[in-house]
Amino acid sequence: MRKELYLTPQDLDRRVRRWVEEARELIPPYRRPVLKVESSALLVLDVQRYFFDPAFGAFLPTGLVVLPKIKELITYYAHRRRPVVFTRHALLPGHDPGAMGRWWKEVPREGEPGAELYPGLPVPPSSLVLRKDRYDAFLGANLEDALKGEGVEQVLICGVMTHLCCESTARGAFMRDFDVFLVADATATVKEDLHRGTLKAAAHGFAMPLCTEEVVHGGI
Repeated sequence: MRKELYLTPQDLDRRVRRWVEEARELIPPYRRPVLKVESSALLVLDVQRYFFDPAFGAFLPTGLVVLPKIKELITYYAHRRRPVVFTRHALLPGHDPGAMGRWWKEVPREGEPGAELYPGLPVPPSSLVLRKDRYDAFLGANLEDALKGEGVEQVLICGVMTHLCCESTARGAFMRDFDVFLVADATATVKEDLHRGTLKAAAHGFAMPLCTEEVVHGGI
């Protein structure tokens, strides 16, 4: 599959705002959840060299376009003293990658450069960094216990890939009774139609799409 640079810094805000509005048409106004930062946590999924460094085959061109938005969200949540959780997708040495390995043939492994968080990513001292080896960050990473131990009732999801780890984690959070918000201009994947498809699927059944500006400046 050829990867698309489907957003640019110049058109990011305008185009994503339109996508969010289209997706939200699937949610009746009386059912739209409202983000309460004081009871929420930010999940930053797989912002690691494997996906953000052009030296790796899994590099996502649009990832670097949305990276400033991801950093803005991290800074905002750190300033508000709310939990920030980072995940790194990395298989432990010697472990069988299972179905994911059979599907992709190659997966990042712990101890390799691709498993490292992307350089320059702001990591607050109080944040939690979890290793995962499935799309859904709630599987095998003790994420649910960590969030509920902090009294978290809502999760805000950013990172990559929109239609794989972000969508799977959003579904996993919803199944565990968290209110879920998916940040459309702080997530990225390989193609525009996959990104937009997730926004619509999420809005129809399990997560509220929004933009970074709405989180940081209100107005949801």
